[in-house]
Amino acid sequence: MIKVHRFIVSPLTTNCYVLHDEKTNDAIIIDPGDRSSLMDDFLSRVSVQYILLTHGHIDHIGGVSYYKNKHNVPAFSGMHEKKYFLKEELNGAEYLGIPYSSFECEKFLEDDEVLDFQSPVHVFHTPGHTPGG
Repeated sequence: MIKVHRFIVSPLTTNCYVLHDEKTNDAIIIDPGDRSSLMDDFLSRVSVQYILLTHGHIDHIGGVSYYKNKHNVPAFSGMHEKKYFLKEELNGAEYLGIPYSSFECEKFLEDDEVLDFQSPVHVFHTPGHTPGG
């Protein structure tokens, strides 16, 4: 059974989600906007497979570098978000005065792509809030 765990992170109190397959103990992190001691504690007990990003604003990507390095996992996102991951003046970190470490995505997702995780994870391109959401 897959459970959804919500963690509130970042100075902007953003929702970060972890999908956790209780059978295999695998997990996916979705939008780690910052570090969280509660999330760190939870993630220490599961096997993180990858990080999935909905878009490139700081409150959704601020913790990516930390969690990629800590769990040695790749990050996935839409191609049009790449510039947000590399430039803090675009993702809002500079404007908000939030410390930021840039990162590279290992995989850029396409509309209608299906990711492998016990239950399929379907990708839907939803531009608007950002170009590659």
